[in-house]
Amino acid sequence: MLERGPETWLDRDWPWRTFGISDLHLDENSDWLVLADELEAGASGELFGVLVTTGPATTQQLGLDALLPANHRLLWLEYVAIGPSIRPDCPSRDRRQQRVKGVGRQLMCAAIDRSFDLGVDGKIGLHAEGPSANVYTGWGMRRIGNAAHRAGGSFPVFFGDATWAAGFSGRTR
Repeated sequence: MLERGPETWLDRDWPWRTFGISDLHLDENSDWLVLADELEAGASGELFGVLVTTGPATTQQLGLDALLPANHRLLWLEYVAIGPSIRPDCPSRDRRQQRVKGVGRQLMCAAIDRSFDLGVDGKIGLHAEGPSANVYTGWGMRRIGNAAHRAGGSFPVFFGDATWAAGFSGRTR
């Protein structure tokens, strides 16, 4: 389904079939959240969303010293994706008939909650990879520049601070 979707989908080129720890930017404290339709009787097993986070980590561990203060700690969003069939730009032949909304927002809220739980005040960072990364809005996160990824390449980095987290999720601690 990803291959049939628009070229602008950032996750088209992710290594989904072999995806694992070696594809993460950081090796520490990974947490995987997968939302799927598989609990109800007659469930389809359809994927609604995936969120992978690591950390918290310092900007030095992330290779972001030039972009943020060296002692800054944040949660790193490794991967966040909304299931192809529920995206508004999904080709009609693959689009889910009954729309499920708010999955991406809920994934980001889960990441913000994890950031609070780990003591970094809702702060989150992520690399945006792929051909449309330069126009990616990052859920209102601030683009702070480009940085290298350990798997190779340099990608735009987005950062959400505690004020962003409170505004996005309505949650503070």
